Amino acid sequence: RSNGWLEFRRVLFRSYIGYIYYDFITIDTIVINDLYIKEDFLDYVTIKDFNKFKNKILIYQVYEDELTKKIVFQNDFKRKKTTKLLHLDIFYFHKIYENKRISFRTFKKNADEILRCNLQNNIFYSNDRIPLEIKDIKYEEKQEFYKKDLCIFMLLDNKEIGYGQIVYNKNMYMIVNFGVLKEYRGLGYGEYFLNYLVNMAYNLNIKDLYIRVDYENYKALNLYNKIGFKFLGYYTTWIKS
Repeated sequence: RSNGWLEFRRVLFRSYIGYIYYDFITIDTIVINDLYIKEDFLDYVTIKDFNKFKNKILIYQVYEDELTKKIVFQNDFKRKKTTKLLHLDIFYFHKIYENKRISFRTFKKNADEILRCNLQNNIFYSNDRIPLEIKDIKYEEKQEFYKKDLCIFMLLDNKEIGYGQIVYNKNMYMIVNFGVLKEYRGLGYGEYFLNYLVNMAYNLNIKDLYIRVDYENYKALNLYNKIGFKFLGYYTTWIKS
């Protein structure tokens, strides 16, 4: 399932009190996919008790609830980034106006990696963002959350101007890496694209769809609210080093 899976047990009674599910992404960096410790045992079990995690950078992305916050604070994680988690209950097909200039196609493995890199790096460009590389996409293609048929390019006059995908992670279908090139924003293409992804999910009988957004990205929030996404809570990236 992964590079690692540990279960915490009470030896005396042989009962489970927690688990951690993780991946090595580099020799020094571990991504924690899931982490749970029964609240009664938070004072007795910490990540630093395991030699495998010593001198490693740990990254944990998770929906914030009270138990999660207790676990991360008990284990000396620091808050790196917090986004809003939005939820859409898909109960009908979203109507899309006809536009013959717009088309969509699925990402092709071993053919579109460079295109996706260039497109995403342009869409999400900022001085403090590490550019996406082909190796990052290759790594993603091997992960359980990756759904190869749900990675979509948006084309205008047969030119790729947007990219978005749906992954399945932590029991949630989530839209990620969604966006269109800057020069095509404000023209309705983002709304058109988002409706297409929602309809794709509807046709696959996906009832609940999620998306994350920076809490100060008001343009994106307005778009997602217009489609019907509702605020659910906060999704935070935690770092331990």
